[in-house]
Amino acid sequence: MSWFWQLRGHQRDAREWSTAVTELGPDPFEAPVRPAVPLADPCVDLPPPWSEEQVWEARRGVRLLRFASGTGTAGDEGDGGSGDSGGEFWGSAGTRAYLARIVAAYRADLPQVCRRPGVMWFFAGLIVGEWRSMGEALDAMVDACRARPGRGWDLGLARTLRGRMLDTGPDNEDRAARDADEAVSLLEGTGDLVILAESLAGGRRGNPWPRGAYRRDGPAAARRPLRPYRTHRPRPRPADHAGGGSRLP
Repeated sequence: MSWFWQLRGHQRDAREWSTAVTELGPDPFEAPVRPAVPLADPCVDLPPPWSEEQVWEARRGVRLLRFASGTGTAGDEGDGGSGDSGGEFWGSAGTRAYLARIVAAYRADLPQVCRRPGVMWFFAGLIVGEWRSMGEALDAMVDACRARPGRGWDLGLARTLRGRMLDTGPDNEDRAARDADEAVSLLEGTGDLVILAESLAGGRRGNPWPRGAYRRDGPAAARRPLRPYRTHRPRPRPADHAGGGSRLP
């Protein structure tokens, strides 16, 4: 559901459900932090009963989802987990200490940080100073995903995020296009038309005219690159579709 909530902008649903689920078990990021172990498969891809490590990973994941929804961190000493996502909250000593424990729980070579919601580890690291800039954090995320072949959806998402969040300036148009074009190539076989459309929008194939240019046929031109995928949609392969897909009607 988290992917659907994010795509549709249902941040309140994400906050309320993730907060409710965190109350069902202990906080995996409380000191002393339990280090994550490598887990090849996402929790949602495995039927219960889960192993002990898979249960702990699910607990980490729901708190990362809460962080991603703008709620902040459960059990934060700075505000009691009130959910204030303003700058004062994110700069509080309690929040930064909690995020530092999130960073300590994972490593860049773990499979979990290459898929949702584990990619939030890179943004937690950015806040606490593990990386000097958003660019460094996004580059590290792409590099980590590239080092784990066989999960095209994850690398496609990473390159789409980098293209959208970092490569928007006039000096970065070529790199943004390369990010988007590789993302399209990776995502074509997943059947996830929503993230594919996001990637097409930033690449040369889906946006062949200069940025800022006006076209009378803009809506039709924007839909045109998706037509081949709407008429032929292969079934998603689990190995390539870890993020939980969304299909256009």
